[in-house]
Amino acid sequence: MSRSVPSLTGSGAGHLDGYVVIVPWREESKDLWFQVRTWEAVGGTSFEAAAAGGYWTGVSQYLDVPALGHRCTNPCLPPPLYKLVYPGLPLVIEQSGNQAIRAGSSATVRLLATGTFAMSQQWYEGLSGETNRPIAGATNLILNTAPIVSSTAFWCRLTNAVGSTDSESARVTFYPADAPFLVLQQRDRLPSLLIDGLTNVLYRLEYSTNLGSANWHPLADLTLPNSPFGFNDPAISNTPLRYYRILPR
Repeated sequence: MSRSVPSLTGSGAGHLDGYVVIVPWREESKDLWFQVRTWEAVGGTSFEAAAAGGYWTGVSQYLDVPALGHRCTNPCLPPPLYKLVYPGLPLVIEQSGNQAIRAGSSATVRLLATGTFAMSQQWYEGLSGETNRPIAGATNLILNTAPIVSSTAFWCRLTNAVGSTDSESARVTFYPADAPFLVLQQRDRLPSLLIDGLTNVLYRLEYSTNLGSANWHPLADLTLPNSPFGFNDPAISNTPLRYYRILPR
């Protein structure tokens, strides 16, 4: 849960006054954890918006609210907050997830990060924490990879005067260059297929009424006039259930 409150200014700058966190009942012996995030109000209505816009942001370490050890009826005496310290290490707010691309294409992996102090970035190929394959010149929050020829992963280390924070690794899966992608969507209020493939390859579109069956029926052989290309199955409205697949001929 989250709630925005103004911080004090002047001699009390950086502190909150009279802020109470009310949380749902939790099981006994279960600690709660919070984090305080602060940002310039001119940066927007959320911490993420301010960080993305380059405005000042800051975070605390996680705050431990120890389990009370007994049941109580509302209101309970508020437990104290421990471990509230001045923010330091970089914080990864959002990052790209796993993705699939064709062989020979480039992948783009993004991070949204912030920190109290100026920070630098370095991207690596491999799983998070593996530093034996640094990527030369990859020192921004956005990584545009070289053409991918095999499945791999990428991650980033953020460093400032306090220390370093490692992002999670983003897996990039490699598919053959002529592999098409098929997405079911709605077009003119009717189901439609969106085919993302190469325009110089002949594809066969097939359907089945049973996903576990080995029997697939040909629907169309086509060369895409453009990509992505929308295709409407003329018989789809008369069939209660259909599955589709597409493959190069």
